[in-house]
Amino acid sequence: MANPSFSSNHSSSDAPANASLAEDHDFVEKEIGPSELDEKKSREKAVRKETKKKNHTQLRAKQKNASDYNFSKKDAKKMETIGKQLVEIYENGDGSMPDMSAFSQRKRNGLFRVSLTFLSVVALLCVVAWVGFFVFQPRASFSQEDVVLSISGEETLMIGERAQYRIRYRNNQSVSLEKAELEIRYPAGFVFEEANPAPADDMHDRWDLGELAGNESGYIDIVGRLYADVETEQSFRIFLNYTPSNFSSSFQKVATVNMTVTETPVILLVDAPKEILSGVDASFSASVRLADAYEGPITNLAIVLEPNPRFTKKETSEPSDPFDDLRWPVSVLEKEKTMTIKGFFAPDASGPSDVPLTFKVIGWNSALPSLDPFVFDEETVTVHVAQADLSGTMVVNGTAGDVTVQPGEKMHITLVVKNNGQEPVEHIRVRAVFDMPSADNKSILHWALLDDPQDGIIEGEQRSPTERRGSILWGEAEIGALTALPPGSEVSIDFSLPVKSADDADLAQFLTHEGTVSIDVQYDMNKTKQLFSLAPVQITIQSDLALRVEDSGPVAKGTSERHPVRWILTNTFHPLENIQLSAEWYGDLAWDESALSTPAGNASFDPSTKTLTWNIEQMPTSVDVLALEFVVALQTKNPTQTKLSSPVKLRAKDTVTGSEIFLLGDEIAL
Repeated sequence: MANPSFSSNHSSSDAPANASLAEDHDFVEKEIGPSELDEKKSREKAVRKETKKKNHTQLRAKQKNASDYNFSKKDAKKMETIGKQLVEIYENGDGSMPDMSAFSQRKRNGLFRVSLTFLSVVALLCVVAWVGFFVFQPRASFSQEDVVLSISGEETLMIGERAQYRIRYRNNQSVSLEKAELEIRYPAGFVFEEANPAPADDMHDRWDLGELAGNESGYIDIVGRLYADVETEQSFRIFLNYTPSNFSSSFQKVATVNMTVTETPVILLVDAPKEILSGVDASFSASVRLADAYEGPITNLAIVLEPNPRFTKKETSEPSDPFDDLRWPVSVLEKEKTMTIKGFFAPDASGPSDVPLTFKVIGWNSALPSLDPFVFDEETVTVHVAQADLSGTMVVNGTAGDVTVQPGEKMHITLVVKNNGQEPVEHIRVRAVFDMPSADNKSILHWALLDDPQDGIIEGEQRSPTERRGSILWGEAEIGALTALPPGSEVSIDFSLPVKSADDADLAQFLTHEGTVSIDVQYDMNKTKQLFSLAPVQITIQSDLALRVEDSGPVAKGTSERHPVRWILTNTFHPLENIQLSAEWYGDLAWDESALSTPAGNASFDPSTKTLTWNIEQMPTSVDVLALEFVVALQTKNPTQTKLSSPVKLRAKDTVTGSEIFLLGDEIAL
C-alpha cells in the first residue's frame, strides 16, 4: 500500500534525497499543527468505536441465530466470550475488521503473507467447528443417582401377620434404561401370597420391566406373611438391574427395608419350684394360650424343653414326640393348653447350685413344613438345687456313665447309698429299674440268669410292643443295713444281669437297641417320707459280632510243621461294615498262597512284616458266618518259641448304632 502524498509548491527534483525528506517533514509540521493532530486522533478513535459497535451488533445477531439451535444461556454466554476474543485478535488498529475477501499483495514477502493468511483462516474455522460441535452440541448424560429405588411397608409385625410392601422405581433422567429387571430376596420365613403386577417366575422373586424411558416410573405391591422367631429382625433386599441406552455395561440399584417381629399370637407360661433337693422329684407346669388380640385357632405347635445335663425327665401328662423325648406336640391350640413334667436334678459335687431350665413354644408354617421351626415364645426358670441328705451312685461295668454291651455279655452293677446328713436315715428302699428292648413281650435281658446275692424282689411290666420294664427292689427284709443308716454311713449293693445271646433268642426280632437303668431311693427322714432318684444310665446294645480262631495243626510234612488255621466270624444282630482282621506270625515261617480260601473281601500276607490282613467291606445279618482258611508252615522249630501268632485284632463298625467294635481273638500257641 503506497505511502500518503501531500501537495507542495516546491520542486524536489534538483535537491538531494535527504533534503527532500527534511523538506517534506517540515511541510507536515507546518501544515498540521498540534491542535489539528489531536482532532485527527479523536476522529480515528470515534471511527474505531463505531466499528467495534458494528462488529458487536453483528456478533449479537449471530448469537440470536445460535439461539435457534436451543443453546442454553450458559452456552450463549460462552459463545459471546469466544466471539469477543476472536474480534480482539483479528480487528485492525482502527477497530475495523480486515476484509478477507480481497488481499493486496506486496512485492516483497508475498508468499509468506498469503500462507499466513490461509493458516489463520483455517485455524479460525477449526476453532468455530470445535466450539459448535463440542461446546454447544446438546448431549444427554447418564447418572446412577437419578435411578430411584425404594421399598416401604410394615416394619414391626406379629408372627404370621399379613403384610403389604410397595416397591417403587423411577428413571429420573432423559436417558432410557434397557433390559430393566427387578429381583427380590425375601426374609427367611416369609411366605409369598400375591403381587401386582405378577412376577415373571414360579419363585415369585423376579419382574421383567423391559425398557424404562426417561422419567418413567412404576411400583410393585407384594403381600405375604412372615414366620420368624419373636424379637428377631429380618430384611427385604431389592435389586434393580439395567443397562443405560448410551452404555454397553449393566448397572444395579439396591434397596432394603428392615422389619422386626415384636408380637406373638401364642404366650408361654411356666410354673416351677423355687428350690428342690437333688434327686427328689420336681413338678413343672407349662401352659400355652392365645394372645388376647388374636383369634385362633393355631395349628402345628409344640412345647420344647431345652436339654440340661442336671435334669432328668421321668414322666409327663402328654405324650412326647417319637423322635424327641423333650418335645410335646400341640396339633391345635383353640385357646389354652397345659401340661406337666416331672423329673429330678442330679446332685453337684460342688454342693447347692442354681440350675436354669428353658421352655419354648415353637411352630411350623403349614405351607412350608420343611423349614426349621420358629419360636413363638420362650421362658427360662431357675431352680435352686440343694444337696439331699441321702445320695447315691451307680456303676455299670466299671463306668459311672453310659455303657455299650453286646448280646451274651453280662452287666456288673454296683449301687452305693450314702447318708450325707446329720440325722439317721430310716426304712430305706432301693429300686433298680431297667427299661430295655423287647420282642414278643420278652426282654432282651436274661432275667433267668440274674445273679443277686441279696435276693431282691423282681417285677416286670410291658410298657410298649418294643419296650419292657424290669425292676429289682431291696428293702429292710433283703438288706438289714437299710433299716437305719447312720450319718456318714453307706450301703453297697452288687448284682449282675446278662444280655441274651443269639443262642437264647432270635436277635433279629428286637427292633430297638437302646435301653436305660435308673435307681429310685425312698426313705424316712424325721418321720417324713422322701424320695430321690439317680440319673439314668444309657445302655446301647451293639452287634453280637464274635471271632473264633481254630488251629488244626500241627501236621508234619517232611522237615516242616504245617498249621491249617481258620478265622471264623459270626454276627446275627446288626449289619457290619469296614471289617478288618490282622495278626502277626513268628518264627521261620512259610506262607502257602495256594491254600488261602477267602469267603468275602480280600486277604493278603506281607512277608516283610509277617502280617496277615483280612478286609471285608460289608457283612449283612443275612450272612451270619464268614470263615477265612489258610495254611502256615513252620520250617524249623525253635525250642524257645512258644507262640505261632499274636492275638487276632478285629475292628468293625455297627451300621445301626454307629459305634466301633474292637475285639481280640485268640493267639495260636505252640
